[in-house]
Formats: sequence, structure tokens, C-alpha cells
Amino acid sequence: MKTLRWLLPGAAIFALMMILFPEPELPSPLSLPLPVDDIAPDEDAVGRRHWEWMIQRDPVTGRIPADIHRLEQAQAALLPQRTSAEAPGGLRGRSADKVDNWAFRGPWNIGGRTRALAIDHSDPTYQTLLAGGVSGGMWRTIDDGQNWNLTTGSSVLHSVSCVVQDTRPGHGNTWYYGTGEGRGYSTSRGGGLYLGDGIFKSIDGGQSWSLLASTATGLPQTFDNPFNYVWRMVIDHTNLEQNVVYAATAGVIYRSLDGGQSWSPVLGSEADPSFYADLAISPEGVLYATLSAEGAVSGIFRSIDGLQWTSIGPNLMPGYGRITLGISPSNEDFMYFLVADPESSVNFQFWRYVYLDGDGSGSGGAWDNRTAPLETLLYPYEPAYGYIYRYVSQRGYNMLVTVHPWQTNTVFVGGVNLWRNTQGWSSTSTTLRVGGYYYEDRSHHADVHKLIYQPGSHQVAYSASDGGVHKTLDLDAAPVQWQSLNNGLNTTQFFTVALDPELPGNNVIIGGTQDNGTLWTSSADSESPWIEAFGGDGAHCAVLDGSATGDYLVSYYRANMFRVQLGPSGEMLAEGRINPVPEHEYLFINPFLTDPEREEVVYLASNNGVLRNSDVTAIPLGSWDPTNQNWEQLTSEPAGDFVSALGANGQPGHSLYYGTATGRLYRVDDALNSAAGISPVRLDQNGGFPAESYVSDIVVHPADDQTVLVTLGNYLVPSIWLTRDGGQTWTDVEGNLAGDDGPSVRCAAVMPVGNEDLWLLGTSTGLYSTILSEDEPVIWTGEAADIIGNVIVADLAVRLSDRKVVVGTHGRGIFSVTIPGPSDVPETLSGIHLARNYPNPFNPITTIRFRLEKAEPTRLEIFDLAGRRVRVLLDEKRSAGDHEIQWDGRNTQGRTVSSGVYFYRLETPSGVRQEKMTLLE
Repeated sequence: MKTLRWLLPGAAIFALMMILFPEPELPSPLSLPLPVDDIAPDEDAVGRRHWEWMIQRDPVTGRIPADIHRLEQAQAALLPQRTSAEAPGGLRGRSADKVDNWAFRGPWNIGGRTRALAIDHSDPTYQTLLAGGVSGGMWRTIDDGQNWNLTTGSSVLHSVSCVVQDTRPGHGNTWYYGTGEGRGYSTSRGGGLYLGDGIFKSIDGGQSWSLLASTATGLPQTFDNPFNYVWRMVIDHTNLEQNVVYAATAGVIYRSLDGGQSWSPVLGSEADPSFYADLAISPEGVLYATLSAEGAVSGIFRSIDGLQWTSIGPNLMPGYGRITLGISPSNEDFMYFLVADPESSVNFQFWRYVYLDGDGSGSGGAWDNRTAPLETLLYPYEPAYGYIYRYVSQRGYNMLVTVHPWQTNTVFVGGVNLWRNTQGWSSTSTTLRVGGYYYEDRSHHADVHKLIYQPGSHQVAYSASDGGVHKTLDLDAAPVQWQSLNNGLNTTQFFTVALDPELPGNNVIIGGTQDNGTLWTSSADSESPWIEAFGGDGAHCAVLDGSATGDYLVSYYRANMFRVQLGPSGEMLAEGRINPVPEHEYLFINPFLTDPEREEVVYLASNNGVLRNSDVTAIPLGSWDPTNQNWEQLTSEPAGDFVSALGANGQPGHSLYYGTATGRLYRVDDALNSAAGISPVRLDQNGGFPAESYVSDIVVHPADDQTVLVTLGNYLVPSIWLTRDGGQTWTDVEGNLAGDDGPSVRCAAVMPVGNEDLWLLGTSTGLYSTILSEDEPVIWTGEAADIIGNVIVADLAVRLSDRKVVVGTHGRGIFSVTIPGPSDVPETLSGIHLARNYPNPFNPITTIRFRLEKAEPTRLEIFDLAGRRVRVLLDEKRSAGDHEIQWDGRNTQGRTVSSGVYFYRLETPSGVRQEKMTLLE
């Protein structure tokens, strides 16, 4: 027996990946075809993969660096970290008791992509389950999904693909999980798929895990390890003497006789591998394995000892891809095989196999092609909602075959939907859709990856899908009733997040998610249910009014934008489409930006510059048709290049900055009032930006539109740039995140606190912060490493009025914190002081006093309880010292406002202070 030490040549596996997932040519994202069979109302799989590839690729080679996910995790482990209980940013002068600690905000009730699922056979009540997310880690529940606990460490790559328990007597505490999503839409293409860290093992019932050294390379420079993708594992439960484990990896079936300490290849070619593999073991210990067509060894195989394998396969389609299988528990001579076409989502084969005698090949087995009944599910179907009424595997992404425990001919087939047939798919007369896309008022979820029965039951079953874990008490029913078990299974994959930008203390958060639409909450309680406010793969969104009846902007892929009104419980009250009639092309997750001064003004990115809408709230609700109302072409530069990021602040200056997918950067001065068709000022030629890089975010300082932070998403480039003169000069502030092992930077934000600016950075390895100083080195420190961990931080939202920060992760849900404010700092550090108004309450005039430590631009504003700006009392540079100004209870138009509570906010480059006052009748 030999321990595996990377027998698979790196060049071979990399070449295979490039064949299976070829990269498109630069620069146009739409150079890829968009086949109809990969598109549904909430799906644009090709567009999604390509968008994510653009963000991460090395601009020089056009490829995502091999094994970069492992490299960046290794770098992250060496960086300074702060826990969730420490002051964010390490702000000077903040005392620990003033810190509102980092906290999970949800969604508690909505799960993300879950590929691994198993029931603990050693629990006599079967209340213990283990579930694994491809970007969310391994989770465990002991109360049948009422509560879940994360059992993988925060610094471990959270890419779980499969899990298995050793069910032999006395071994129930031993578990294994494999990692790496070899076929999926949540990351990107080629070398950027979710690589794994090999196989992890637990000896305490799944409560803690350790990496099997025999499956980790120790040579992370190249992707040369078949255990980077583990498709399936099985344990030989019939061997009571040895700890026999099998793993279906990228190209090879491996066997271990010592519980994973060492491995030997038993099927497949390490020199010329297949990519897809699958495994199953019968009740009596007979093994079946599958390997996809591109390898030297491919097809369907049978073995009684795990060493000698016999090819038993039928005449499979040319170039077949992933093959998954299900064995009948009640008669193991019967099994079913589902075969995917890697080039088409709706081209497949479905076979029944009956073992007769001998080694199962030739006359020893009977094959029956039962593809035709599944193909009839293609018709009839609604063209716009074709995924509801057809079988679709998304080219092998979601595939399962499960056979009823007692009935050999009751067979479940999963893809986008879950189907049941009680005649072994010999006909469709007994076919019923029992789960999946918009099933039974969304009681289940699309993209089904796993279906398992509770041991000893022929009715109670669990499913794992892109929507987490669901349970039914009767899988034989019509219709099947499902219940969500996603109570704290925090695996939701957010693309974007937003909050009310002005109203202090408001708890509304919305966010666009992969697979789960745009989600909404108005509760600070992390266990309060979130609502799916809008469908599709949720993209950019904005809160126009987070009060009881809220006004929001939402979108799904390629700039399909809507204005919606939600009730106090998140219920849909009204909706209407607001995006312009298609004249341009858009990114998969396409940015738009509400103007910081006038939220009804919206800037929209395109492949032909920036569009501006003068008032989206004037577009009538009720229509699903695109509209050109109030839209105009603010700027047409650069033609043919996708605008990928937008940034702006309010006064002074009111400049709009925007960047593109190929590294160009522009500024439009006074974007709110500029005439349409204006020529922007180009800025990237001033700063040494790496050519062809993807501008992932632009942050403009709220008090100074000349101070701007720009982030680039690509690997292997300097990715964080700062200007303090409106883009005339730029400084690389990547600091200790620099280097070839540095993360992909996805988003940024700034929070002025006193005389300091706390800069926040979302990356592919978590959240970081720093206080930039011209006199000190740039040191980025990991934030909340103990609860957020090294997962992708996809978006950040901040509110200056109460210093709220909301973090959207791609795999672990939403987190938030309140940054300690200037009042929590010794006065000598605050820079400004805002006194209580006098008199208070008042009618009709009150006086507001403040003190500045130095001369600086000063802005004093009045807001109502809904967070709407009532009046700007002061907006000019003021000298150091004491100042006072009066408010006569009138708004910007000179009209007397109604009685009630109002906020007054003082903002300078040194910080922001806010107080409350009451106007009486």
C-alpha cells in the first residue's frame, strides 16, 4: 500500500480543466454564446460564470491562477486578525464596553447551495443531520434542523461536496467529508472553480474535523491533486476488519484500507484522467463506479472487491459527461444511471440496469434505455418558464437518482426539479413533479443535489438543494408537502446588500442572492424570518425608504430593474419595471447607483457608458415592460466596454466616478446636473492601473469627492488604489494584502469616525480594515475572523448617521456592526463637538451650537424621522472655534414643517455627529 503523493501530473489535470471549461477570449463578456437551454427567468448560468471569471482572471494570461484559492487562504492565515468582540478597525480611544459587537443578522430561515447531506445512523431518534455547503462549510444539527451549528473552522476553505458516515457497529462517530465543487455556477471557470482541501475526517460524530494529510498536497503552487475535487465517498460497511474508504475524485477512484491515512488508485487513469466520477455501494458490498468520457478509462464499472473492476456499460452517448447512479435498497440487482451531456442541459440518457450473473457484463446484465419518458417532460412547457415543466440537469450540475427503500420501480430523478415515477420510468403515466423550481408555493427549491430517506422509513425523506435542506413526512404523497429546515443553516450566497442610507436605527436590510432572489428583513433579531421580496438571481438593490411601507429598487441578472413597494412584513404591495428599453448590453450582476443627494436619480452601468434616470419614482408601477421614461445617456464612454462599478458622494463636488471591466476609470463632475452626452475625465492613465483589470468597486469619501478608493477584483495585480486629488495621482495601498497570493478584492467602504477614516475591504478571504495614514505603513487586519471567517465578502453597505456597517458574504449570510462613534473618544481626538439645541422642544426657532478643532468644510443638515433631508442649514468652510446657527422650522422650499421629532447632523472631514430635537405646534 502506498501513500498518494501527487501521482497526477499538474499539466494533465490543468489541460483537462481547460478542455472542460475553456476560457473565452478577451475582452467582450458577450463573446460567449448563451444557449437557450441554459436560460430561465432566474438563470443565466453562462453569463454568471463569465462575469465571475472576469472579476478573478489574471489580466496577463486571461486565466484564473491555478490553485489560487488555497494560496490566498494560506496568506490570510498569516495576516493580523481581530475577533468579533474587538473594536472594528482598532479605532484609538474606543473602550471595549462601547463596542456593539459584530453579529450575525441572517437569513436564519433561508439556506444556500447544499451538496452534502447525511443522517446520523447512530442517533436512535434520527434527529442528528450533517449538511455541507459548497461555500458555507459543514453544519450539524441534533434537533432535526431546528438549529444548526457550524463545525468547520473559520479559516478552513468552506467548500463541502459530499459527506459519509461509517455505519459499522462501533464506528458511528467516524465521518468523512470531501471538498471541491467541480461542476458549479457559484465561482467561475477553469482554475477558479471551488477547489477543495482534500478530505476531512471526524472521530467525534461530526463535531470537529481534521484534514487527512494524505489528501493535501503540501505543494500549493499548482493544481496537481485529484483530491481537489471529491465527488463522492463510500465506506465498505461489510468489511469489519479494515477501515475501507473509497473516494471518487477528479479522474480516479481511490481506496484506503486505513481510514484515509493512505490511498491507492483502483480505477481510472492518473496520466489521462476523466474529470467526472461517481460511486455507490450495494447493501451486500458490491461497488459500482462511473467515469466520464474524456479520460483513457471511462464508462460504468462493477467490482466485488474494489480492486478488480469490470466495464458493464451500455452504448452511451458520444462525449458523455457526469454519470450518477442509484441502487435499489430492496433489490440491489436493480439500479438506474443518469447520464449528462456536458454540452447541453436538456440532452441526457437514463438507463435501468439489472444484474443477472457473473461479473455483470455482457449477458450477465440487462440494460434498458428509459430516456424517452424523461424526454417527454420537455413538452408542453411555457417558453418563459421552461424549467418548470422539463427535466434539466444544467449539464450535470444538479443530478440525482434515488430509489424508494421498498419499491424497486419507484424512482426519483433530480435536476432543476425533482420528479417521481412509480414504473421505473418505463412510461410517464405515473410521473409527478414533487419538488424544485417554484414548487407548491415555493415550499421547496430548485437545483436538487441530494435526496435521502430516514433510516427504516419509506416516507420520511430529506433533500439538499441550492435552497438548503428540506424535509417531508411523506414522499409518497401527491402533492408532497415540504418543510424548510434552514433554521440557522447560514449558507446563503449574497451578491449585494443595501440598507436605508439615512434613517438612523432603521433595521431594514435587503440583499441580492444567488438562487434565492432579493431577500428582505426589518428585524434586528438574527432568528427572525427573512422574506424573498423579489425572485431571480438577486442582483443590485437599494432602499429608497425603509419605513413601514417601503420603496425599494431591486434587480436580477443583466439589469432587469424594478421598483417595488413592500409592506411592514415584506409583503409585495406594488411593483413595476424601470430599466430602459434594451439598447445596450449589461453584466450578469450589473451595477446601478442612487444619487446620494437625490435618491430618485439613478445611474445605470452599461457597455456604452452610464445612463441616468432623472426620477425613477415617477415611472408608474404595474408594468413589466422596459421603459425609456426619464432615461438619458449621461456619457457614452467607453463604447463597447462594460462599466463595472459606480461611486459618488453628495456635495461638495458631487462627482460621479465609474470604472470598467478592462480597467478604465472616469469622472463626471456635478453628475446630478450635467447635461446628457457629457465627456468624462479619464483617470486610469494617471495612476499606473494594471491594464485589462476589472474595477470591482469605487468608494468616494462622503465629505470629500476628491478622496476615492478604487478596488480591482483580479488576482496577481495591485488591487487597491487611493487618490486624494480627484484622480490626478494614485497611491497603491494594498499593503500587506499584496503579492501573488493576495485575495480577489470585491468591495470597499469608508466610515468617518472622529478625525479618523475607517476603510473596510471585502475580499475572497474575508473582511479587512485599516486606517490609512501617509506617515504609517498600510496594514489591513481581518475583522470578526471568529464569526465571518475566510469566506467571500461580496458587498458592503454603510450608514453614516448611526455608523452601521452591513456585510454580505457569498456563503455565510449577513453580518453587521455599529462602529463606535466620536462620543466614545476623548474630546481631544474627536475633532468636532455638537451641542444639544436650545431651546428643546422649540417653536418656531432653535439654536444649534458646535465647535471645530480646525478650519474645515462643514455641513449641517436637518432630517425627519423617515430619514428624508428637510433642509441644509450650512454647507461651507468654517474656521476653528465655536459656531452657532438657527433653524426656523422651515424646509428647503421655505414652508413650515409639521411638529414632531427631527435629527440634525454635523458633518466635516473630521467626523460626523448627530442629535435629536422636537418641534412643537
